[in-house]
Amino acid sequence: MNTRSLFILRRACLVGRVKRADVTATFDVSGTTAKLDMEAAAAHWPSYLVFTPSHGVTPIPFAAPPLETSSSVLMDLMQQGAPAHAMGLTQYEPVIAYATPRYVYQGAVDRPMAMHLIRACLTRQVMDIDYVGMRRGEERRVRTVLPLGLELLGQQWRLIACDVDAKQRVLGSEQKAFVLARIGNAQAHMALHGKTLKTSTGQRVDARALCIDRQERTYQVWPNRQLTTDQLEAIVREFALERRNDAHVIRMPERNAVEFRRDHCTKQIFATHADPLADYVSPIFEDIQPYAIR
Repeated sequence: MNTRSLFILRRACLVGRVKRADVTATFDVSGTTAKLDMEAAAAHWPSYLVFTPSHGVTPIPFAAPPLETSSSVLMDLMQQGAPAHAMGLTQYEPVIAYATPRYVYQGAVDRPMAMHLIRACLTRQVMDIDYVGMRRGEERRVRTVLPLGLELLGQQWRLIACDVDAKQRVLGSEQKAFVLARIGNAQAHMALHGKTLKTSTGQRVDARALCIDRQERTYQVWPNRQLTTDQLEAIVREFALERRNDAHVIRMPERNAVEFRRDHCTKQIFATHADPLADYVSPIFEDIQPYAIR
């Protein structure tokens, strides 16, 4: 199966329609070639795709999507850093996945739910998600959010989204990360479908113009004082630390600082005497704080 046919199939699944201009602009082919490609894709997946000259390629309502459009395949492509067209996207659409080089664990993800969230990232559909955070005493609750994209943090997929005040139709200013494996359910918030959101100051928000904030902040970290000189030198290389005014600093998106503190600044406590980290320096860092220029 050629690249253009897969583009047509996956785009029809994600966006709901493939126009001739989508194919010509993405692959720099003629309109005639694009039309032949669209006809070929519809012929290859006749139980899922239909082609009409006036509407292009669209999925057949309620038809079961082919395996090539599954969220497992799409998320594997994202993890591999595949180009946008491999997922059925054009260069004009928002990038919906990033990989961040930090190691964390990844539990099982509800793949059909993940597909709903991928579509919501593309269409900027406000969603209700059942989510449980890790603040003390927090329980599962429904969060209304505007999905912006997915981020792969080490081996963990996370949804980057902004909270939405559904009653006031106000979009939160802070981008937050929701671990996909902790989301119990996700469904469209239909009361806000097609509605324009606003900021806390009353300004209208163009949801399609929003994107994941990739700006990194500078944080100061305090390496564990038990580290030897050689260990400290190795840690500086491993975490790409910089020296500024006798301080060790690291750069990362603000939303990743909580995970960094949890994974690298918190000493593990074991209920038994058999502490597997007894012979290791733990934690690696004593603290992390926003860097204040002195």
